[in-house]
Amino acid sequence: MKIPTRVKLSNKYAAEWRPSRLGASFAKSTARIRMLVWGIKGGKSRRGAWELVKAGLGTPGGVCWAVAPTYNHLKVAEREVVMILRMIEESIGIDLTMRRHRARHEIDLVNGCVLEFQSAENPDSLRGPNLDAVWIDEASWIRDEAWHIIRGRVAATEGEIWITTTPRGRNWVWEEAQRAGMPGSADYGEWETVEVNPEDPTRPMHRWISHRPTWSFPWVPRAEIDDARKSMPKMIFDQEYGAAFLAESASVFRRIEESLSLERPKEGGVDLVTVMGCDLAKHQDFTALNVMDPTGRELWVDRWNDVDWAVQRPRIIEASKKWNSVIVLDASNVGSVIIEDLREAGCEVFGVDLNNASLKLELIQALQVAFERSNLKLIDHRAEHATPAVKARFDELKWYEHKLTRTGKVSYSAPRGLHDDCVVALALANWGRVRGYAGSIEPASVEVGRAEYETRDQHVVGRRRRSGLPSSVFNNRRSRIFGDEGLGGRPFWG
Repeated sequence: MKIPTRVKLSNKYAAEWRPSRLGASFAKSTARIRMLVWGIKGGKSRRGAWELVKAGLGTPGGVCWAVAPTYNHLKVAEREVVMILRMIEESIGIDLTMRRHRARHEIDLVNGCVLEFQSAENPDSLRGPNLDAVWIDEASWIRDEAWHIIRGRVAATEGEIWITTTPRGRNWVWEEAQRAGMPGSADYGEWETVEVNPEDPTRPMHRWISHRPTWSFPWVPRAEIDDARKSMPKMIFDQEYGAAFLAESASVFRRIEESLSLERPKEGGVDLVTVMGCDLAKHQDFTALNVMDPTGRELWVDRWNDVDWAVQRPRIIEASKKWNSVIVLDASNVGSVIIEDLREAGCEVFGVDLNNASLKLELIQALQVAFERSNLKLIDHRAEHATPAVKARFDELKWYEHKLTRTGKVSYSAPRGLHDDCVVALALANWGRVRGYAGSIEPASVEVGRAEYETRDQHVVGRRRRSGLPSSVFNNRRSRIFGDEGLGGRPFWG
């Protein structure tokens, strides 16, 4: 069946779809393994979906797969394939889809070919019969083990593989890009290689790759790219928009070495108000404290693993008074009791609920920006006055990493088996500093991510007011508002 290369549609699906020049070169390649390593919004997923549909319609009775890192990514891939099928059906006036199994994520074509959509979250689930073609979307987020299994699924059939992704460090996608001819400098362009098999010279392995940044595609407004460049950490921008294979991508923070200082901080008794990030121990973790002045200079780092609150409490209070600090505390697992205990001891406490994923993302990205802009001056772990806690903090910064969650979002954490307490304490301190609490502009006692009020008095009054409310009202977080306290009745959780 001849598939049109250009399809003009009604507004029901799209105004018009035409493969771009860069996408057309991908379609013309005869390589068995073809790779699009492009920046975001380049149209790589649609290009991969088009190739999958073309392979399915050209392989009667075959089996073709679309593989994605998570089910959220899989829904995007499936939606693209369905849209393209409808586009072609409308253009040629023939039904190409016999049935669609939504629960099994399968599409049966009229020629007997089955298009299956598979998640790579569990690599072992990818084992099974041979395949005629595979499209891997967002391949950089798929583990090496899954790639090796997928690669073996087309070995017997000599089926094609299409890889569409933005980079994520220098993992297996980087290795395949090198084998496809991309130079070690990771320049932009297109390359092609033919790798001869000594055991069977008649069956060479043919690879092709296109490596392009987002600004190569005219439909992405330049103003959007420039705005992203200014607002995003450089590492994330280079990776997402610049399609850069970053050697440091496994580490969340760049320019750590440039932020280190051998200068000995002033010992206690500071005149200005400082901010102290505090991450309390949970189970096997450590309690970590990080004190920072309004300019971003790190004054003190401490870390211990005495989980008993009776032991931790006096150390935190003493440190707060010694450094004249406002405490920014991770309140995600300690509740309001410990916060009230510290307030009664005379400490100003700003509770942050890090169970709120978007808030934790904000904290970590604010720390990334601070490193990028050289706004921090941390104690050098090689200095004579460096403590074991300082050395632990440096190691945690180097090993800290980002991962893709099951819902397709980015999360930050330490690698399995390691700790991130010092990183969280540093991020809390930096966040409080950026928000002005190191300057003691206002009493810092609100709990972010929880329905509390801005000052201690408002906190108490609010508790009295809500005691008379029906639980069905108060327990609905959308109904919690700031009333006449000067915040205009806006929903807090908005």
